[in-house]
Amino acid sequence: FLDDGIMARAINMGLCEKQRDTPVLKDIYPAARLKNDMATGVSLGMTGLAYNKKMFTEKGWAAPTSWMDLADPKYKGKVVFQSMPSSTFGLHGFLMFNRIQGGTDKNVEPGFKAWANTIGPNVLEYIPSSAKISEMVQTGEAALFPLTPTAVAGLKAKGIPVEYAQPKEGSVVLMVAQCVIAKNSEPELAQKLAEFLLSPLAQANVLQFGDQIPTNPKAPVVGNGVEQVKLINGYMKNAITVDWDAINEQRPGWNSRWNKTIER
Repeated sequence: FLDDGIMARAINMGLCEKQRDTPVLKDIYPAARLKNDMATGVSLGMTGLAYNKKMFTEKGWAAPTSWMDLADPKYKGKVVFQSMPSSTFGLHGFLMFNRIQGGTDKNVEPGFKAWANTIGPNVLEYIPSSAKISEMVQTGEAALFPLTPTAVAGLKAKGIPVEYAQPKEGSVVLMVAQCVIAKNSEPELAQKLAEFLLSPLAQANVLQFGDQIPTNPKAPVVGNGVEQVKLINGYMKNAITVDWDAINEQRPGWNSRWNKTIER
């Protein structure tokens, strides 16, 4: 089980074997079928924007609607951004900004060139992971930051005043994926487990007991899960998937450039 971007690397390294063509594969979201079914998504998420609801209310600010809100001067010193080399959230946020600037997943020159005069001046701190966000929201340091709806729901459950906002340009699909390990000692059982974990029964339990969003829309949902799934399905309408092969090939160079020019 790996995040989708790391799973793409595992597939390219020959660590996975193709999952069997079973009816359940046709049920899951197309985006959850990775690289010729060498892996599949078992829980669904996306990176969008989250904001400090308490601060926004106190200042009379409207909820954010665009990735470019991170560059709005009124948030100067109030944006918290995850470090691209260590965080998928930070990578996703940068890639969406890069797209708005005219770049692609293969060409990030526009994003790097524009950062210093747009989002850069607003960033209070680049953090290695999202673990520090709850503290920075409570202390009033953080107003706006990339995050997933699931992570936002987790913070809200702890009483942290945050809300999720789907950018008009789209969020970035972020999944936990599974793959059957190549040449494993129990190939039949491994395939059966992978198939089961995509079934409506297993996917319903993932939602009910783990607060993870199913990748199988046939999974029955109850209670709070009904609203969660409804929201995610809405967000999926303009969510985008990135080219992980292109990204992973170039990422070491991007990380070095990020460290030298942005987090220097």
